[in-house]
Amino acid sequence: MRVFDNATQELKYKVLKEVARLAFDGKLGDSYYSIPRLLVPDNSPAMRCCIYKDRAIVEEMVRSIVGTWRVPNHLLEVLDIACDECPIDRYTVSEGCRGCISHRCVSSCPVQAIRIGKSKKAVIDIDKCIECGKCFKACPYNAIRENVRPCVRACKIGAIKVEKTKKASIDYNKCVSCGACMVKCPFGAIQDRSYLLQTIDILKQSENNTKYKVYAMVAPSIGTQFNYAEVEQICTALKLLGVYDIFEVAMGADITAFKDAHEYAEKGALMSSCCPSFVEYVAKQFPQLVQYISVNPSPMVECAKLIKKQEQNSKIIFIGPCVSKKNEANLESVKPFVDNVITFEELQALIDSRDIKVEELPKTEIKSASYFGRVFARVGGVSEAVRNIIKEESLDIEPNIVCADGLDNIKISLLKNNKGLARGLFIEGMACSGGCVNGPGCVNHDARSIKMMNEYSEKELFRIIRDFGEDKFAKNIAKHIVSTRKEKEILTTGELCAVIRAAIPMKVQKSGGHPAKRTFQAIRIELNRELEVLKDSLDDMIDLLNDGGRICVITFHSLEDRIVKTVFRKNEHPCICPPDFPVCVCGRVSKGKAVRKPIVPSEEELKNNKRSKSAKLRVFERKEQ
Repeated sequence: MRVFDNATQELKYKVLKEVARLAFDGKLGDSYYSIPRLLVPDNSPAMRCCIYKDRAIVEEMVRSIVGTWRVPNHLLEVLDIACDECPIDRYTVSEGCRGCISHRCVSSCPVQAIRIGKSKKAVIDIDKCIECGKCFKACPYNAIRENVRPCVRACKIGAIKVEKTKKASIDYNKCVSCGACMVKCPFGAIQDRSYLLQTIDILKQSENNTKYKVYAMVAPSIGTQFNYAEVEQICTALKLLGVYDIFEVAMGADITAFKDAHEYAEKGALMSSCCPSFVEYVAKQFPQLVQYISVNPSPMVECAKLIKKQEQNSKIIFIGPCVSKKNEANLESVKPFVDNVITFEELQALIDSRDIKVEELPKTEIKSASYFGRVFARVGGVSEAVRNIIKEESLDIEPNIVCADGLDNIKISLLKNNKGLARGLFIEGMACSGGCVNGPGCVNHDARSIKMMNEYSEKELFRIIRDFGEDKFAKNIAKHIVSTRKEKEILTTGELCAVIRAAIPMKVQKSGGHPAKRTFQAIRIELNRELEVLKDSLDDMIDLLNDGGRICVITFHSLEDRIVKTVFRKNEHPCICPPDFPVCVCGRVSKGKAVRKPIVPSEEELKNNKRSKSAKLRVFERKEQ
């Protein structure tokens, strides 16, 4: 079942899907006429004043997707016809007005838009009001309310303006293409530039990967997006669309983290460059700090470089929650590696335009990466990976890390360091609150992890954190989560990190890495059902072995290793008869034998690759009876 945050997002999805359907079928020419009438048929309930305005808005949405963009070289656009002019009076006088005799609100207004009415209380003349806010600040009783448009409130850097016509407009000198205004607009009037048609062209022109191979790179946050299917089934759907192979961008994140850690140690201070909106914000608002931005490519680019090195004759499509990645892909330094970018929203529309029943598909393996690469998508993930490499490589720097998510928090962090970064300071900036997992291109922004934190019982949370995170403070963490959410929902990873820190003694936090890493591991395993997939797959893989064939499994934490060890032992000694039975009567036959002890890294390997420390290799050999 497709689940969307709201009706405006669902309408956008329907338009994208129909455009994709016509593009695949080569019938895009009449889309301006056919799609509005298909989605808004005669006698259907009007979303706005009438079906004709609804159709005109859908036609504008089609235009923006097909490529007739009225603001060249910019990613976001306001559809004037869709903007409802939000007839909200910015400032209104509440019942709290005491009718005081100082009349500070009246004297503060530069255009005489406030007068004292017959009731001795202030009255605002909306026709004269210029919404300067001086009366709001002057009232000693805070009796004047400020009502802000959703798009204006969402933009933390003041890039949304309200014109004299009451229509919203974007100040592109300030805009950093984070997409927050697009998500919050209740009328769907702000749209991002879509590269859906370019993606379809890449897929069609490859002629089933004979002219060139098409690779898809997916962001790690894909695991929280498609709640009706598993990630491996989405990968199969991508192959049915014409993709040759799928990689997880976290592979590139491992490389970026390694390079960032070494640059950080060399320079003494650094700011991450993974978020394009953060980089653009620094360049526009704090140009004196640009020198501290990491020069290393983002995980998207690093992963694309790996693929291009392996297969030069290829086209690469990045799929993720971020719209500003579309701007990054258009940079001259990135164009040779990344051919196109689409969001999870657009991927959903692509899949459904071909009537692919994802829930019924088999699973396709995705080429994944390490834990530290995967956590790049959440706030604190980059810092955790960099801190880990500093420790492993014994780099000469004492980390002082600041994690800033959301442009309002980023602004505060940069203002504190306006004259330059002190030695040891590392600023991780993510324009989206909570990190990339809450990007504007998500299918749903109410991620499953948020639902888990706010809906699971204390007992369930304790079980998950204890069993999947192996955290000895699991009970206290679960207790703190339940206690905190009674007052306010836990909506971001930053909020969750604060709760976890409060639940773990400070002396424990000083060693052993980030205090939240075990909880986040537990959440990931629970949501992706990683251990279930491993457990279910091993028996099938052993059955596929020929006589004398071997299966070798490398695990990286004790939960995985325990499962592999148990499954191998069960296949070697499958008999379930009571031990005092003289002969076996259950009829279960051994499938082979397991190597008794796991193979662990040698001292030499640990010296060359410190990340192999937790790895264990177990082997099972098939023997026909």
